Amino acid sequence: MEEKVRFYTKRYGSENRYRGLMSRATGSLEDGPYDAIHVGAAAPTMPAALVEQLARPGRMFIPVGDAAQQIIQVDKDVNGVVTETPLLEVMVSCGLLTIP
Repeated sequence: MEEKVRFYTKRYGSENRYRGLMSRATGSLEDGPYDAIHVGAAAPTMPAALVEQLARPGRMFIPVGDAAQQIIQVDKDVNGVVTETPLLEVMVSCGLLTIP
């Protein structure tokens, strides 16, 4: 994993990289803003705290929803304008991601 982080950091010039686990939807304010955020567990609604922690520009992928869930791509442009794009319908059950 560490090799991949170094490869993509060098390739795309990302200065702010953080690899770790967060147990809350609030993220880690003291370490942000982040160029990219990938959330592995579904949130019932879009966590505003994570959107706030995106860099300008920045991108996040997150599953959102209760019974019906979607992978949402969240983009923040250089001016701080946020765009949410639904990519894929999914169901997360017992920690396993399935595509309906």
